Amino acid sequence: MELSRQRPSTPCSPSAGRTERREIATFAMGCFWKPQAAFDKVPGVLKTSVGYTGGTSPDPTYKTVKGGDGHSEALRIEFDPTKVTYGELLQVFHRDNKGDSVCRRAQYRSAIWVHSPEQRALAEEASRAAGKSDCLHILEAVSWTDAEERHQKYDEKREAQASTVVKSGAIASSRKASPLLAEAKVAQQLTESLKVQPEEEQQQPQQQQQVSVEAKPPTPWSQATLWFASARAARRKCKASLPPTDLSSI
Repeated sequence: MELSRQRPSTPCSPSAGRTERREIATFAMGCFWKPQAAFDKVPGVLKTSVGYTGGTSPDPTYKTVKGGDGHSEALRIEFDPTKVTYGELLQVFHRDNKGDSVCRRAQYRSAIWVHSPEQRALAEEASRAAGKSDCLHILEAVSWTDAEERHQKYDEKREAQASTVVKSGAIASSRKASPLLAEAKVAQQLTESLKVQPEEEQQQPQQQQQVSVEAKPPTPWSQATLWFASARAARRKCKASLPPTDLSSI
């Protein structure tokens, strides 16, 4: 009987089977776009998502929330408490919270939905320390609905799009600039060639450079001006030399 092959067993490492600790924090801080970008930068935050909570409609959308169904724009944060504490997240909340400047309607209100008695105690303590308890609501966590995909990581998407536009614009500009730079160099060379200022004249003191216009060598532009002026004078002289026309014979 042929024995089936089996891989040799390997000793388990000390971290084998250890699961990552996760806790949840839910904050409402006005419009949810910028808060998500802020918490994504906090070390120990594992995942963030924006959504709706605290209202009455079973299937909220951005349209129904904007229409006043009682839901708030909120941020759901999954974090590792061994790397960042709930109290540290509350510090970021109070630092960046734009919803507590005035007592706003439900969509943009300032609120903390707590998921445990420990979170409530910490939230109340942090609220008192920040002195912003008038418009801040501390509530028990209720049902949560993720917002539409276009709202997720909104600031991150916008920055990426802006970077793409800038890069494409820079490439297009560099391609267009090549002939323009060539023309600019030609124009500069022509300008330099039209400048008539002898080298020895540049080295003289300023008071010795007061030379009359007649003494300076004519530039191409002045030569053209003189030519047109002489042509007009010759034309006037020619007309003056013609005999007057006898209109009686016509």
